[in-house]
Amino acid sequence: MHSEDSYSLERLRDRFQIQDLLYRIARSVDRCDYAAMRECFHPDSFDDHGAYAGGPEGYIAFSRERNQTIPASMHLLGNMLIEFTATDSALVESYLWSVQLYPPEARQSLEHFLPKGAAPDGAVNSLGAVRYVDRIDRRDGAWKIKHRTVLMDWKALTPATGPTEFSMFKPSTRGPDDWLFQERRALGLE
Repeated sequence: MHSEDSYSLERLRDRFQIQDLLYRIARSVDRCDYAAMRECFHPDSFDDHGAYAGGPEGYIAFSRERNQTIPASMHLLGNMLIEFTATDSALVESYLWSVQLYPPEARQSLEHFLPKGAAPDGAVNSLGAVRYVDRIDRRDGAWKIKHRTVLMDWKALTPATGPTEFSMFKPSTRGPDDWLFQERRALGLE
């Protein structure tokens, strides 16, 4: 066990930086922002997503291919326990709800994670209870993922009717045309 005060002002700053890192990677997956995803990993890191296990460039390629046919995705981080193991390293367990819509043409993406034929026919809503176990290191002043393991606690699949259009709301999209990125550009955040 690391004996440093886990709640000193410096450690509180570290905790917020690690939390923001994990929020950024969740957003990068949901908005298909692969440049932002790359920034969350050290170049020599390892990601074990079950269907993919390897370096960050391979994970980004896997994610890009898989997400092409998934029109709606939301990763909601909940409980997050950060345990510092040294000055520049931490073990982080995060609870996550993964909510995604798989239209019929996304069946192959869904079957990356399920036995063939396990999903209902047609469009599917997927709700997953997931945990991330991350080893996170600070290098050159930046906290990034060194090793990620994804643990699936359970997954529920239900037939879906597909995306619903809500005329009173701006549409949510998975890519650079999403309203968030328009606002970021307008405010000079990119």
